[in-house]
Amino acid sequence: MGNKSKEENFKEQYYILREEERREEGRKFTILTLLASLIFIVILFGTVFLYFRTNYIVENLPELEARIENQTLMVLYNEGKDFKFEGAKDVESDKRTITIKNDGSKGINYKIAWVNVFNDLSNPENLVMTIKRREDILVDKKRLPANAEEVLSEINISGGTEHEYEIIIEHINTEQGNRSGRFEGQLIIEIQR
Repeated sequence: MGNKSKEENFKEQYYILREEERREEGRKFTILTLLASLIFIVILFGTVFLYFRTNYIVENLPELEARIENQTLMVLYNEGKDFKFEGAKDVESDKRTITIKNDGSKGINYKIAWVNVFNDLSNPENLVMTIKRREDILVDKKRLPANAEEVLSEINISGGTEHEYEIIIEHINTEQGNRSGRFEGQLIIEIQR
């Protein structure tokens, strides 16, 4: 009676082995579930990070892309398109460059214009703008506007070419009168149809 039959020993060992296999499968399942959860969380955080990082970069890029009939006009405002001067607090001049590139095969017409302008300078004639392309002076010491206005229009850029402008805004006759008030505005590039 104290002796177990071979069949009972075999059944007992079989049940012990099956129980160990179930525990091993349970451990493997738990490890795989944790690993899959960890991978999902890493992908989720990476996606969220990239989304916000990309939006930050896009919102802070000083460039604009305009597409017309499968043509691309790329505008890079190298130092930004916002200009602000507060009377005598500012330096004597502000120099910036704008690069315009036509990646298409056809020519595109565009204009350069002031928008979102606020000008209450006490001596507005003393704050002027010069626009150069290469060595050509296209606008020479023109007074900054009191309202939104076109500066240059119907400028054609051929396909596969690039235009680079130098924008200089400066105070002239600085010894005459005070320079109170402020000027704010954006110098933009717009496609003309």
